[in-house]
Amino acid sequence: TCGRAILRVPNFVRPGYTPASDRPIAICGATPRAKGIEDWGDALLDLLDSLPVFENRDIVLFHGDDMVPDPVRDLDRLGQSYPHFRFLRAPLPDAADAPARARTIPQSGEVSNPWLTWMADALGPEGAHAVHFLCPGYASNTHGALALPESPLFDRDAQWSRFVGAQELIRFCDTIGAQLVTLTALGGPQWSTGLRLLLNEMSWRRPGPLLLNLRQRDHQLTAAFHALA
Repeated sequence: TCGRAILRVPNFVRPGYTPASDRPIAICGATPRAKGIEDWGDALLDLLDSLPVFENRDIVLFHGDDMVPDPVRDLDRLGQSYPHFRFLRAPLPDAADAPARARTIPQSGEVSNPWLTWMADALGPEGAHAVHFLCPGYASNTHGALALPESPLFDRDAQWSRFVGAQELIRFCDTIGAQLVTLTALGGPQWSTGLRLLLNEMSWRRPGPLLLNLRQRDHQLTAAFHALA
């Protein structure tokens, strides 16, 4: 309408998503004591019900030593319910130091949170096609973050979670080569705001699909996964 040619420059040069991949799917379930949230077993089953298009994949589960909901206590039984997946449990790290308490969200791009370093080490060079976090979020000003327990080995702090911001999560996803990032919001609406802000920040800095699952049972997540298959 302006009578001039317009050149649209994409935000990113590299392609955002390549559907064809047989690499594993990594799922991390983490409920920090500080948030007082229920376990993530039901949320995991909801997620698995939405994933049939990614069948015949290894699903690597990451969770803390004392954070094991009923559905994942027996992986053979879980595999009988979802025979199109192969379930693996990542061995816990030998050591994992907790980050210091902080009210602010780290803005560093260094991958230092013990949950992320453990996941990257366990996945190894193959990495993962997709990564899913089932956890609450945290918001500080205009920034959002994952709110995680102190470490995979312990979570003694009943007042403060440990936060992973957009820069660190992006570097982690690049490290494991994740094509797809999905967050499942645990807890009430006050904890999902941080996840919304986090994905908004990531969308401006990294190509590829980002999905937020609010567990509304409206099958939108299933439809999104089908579109990405």
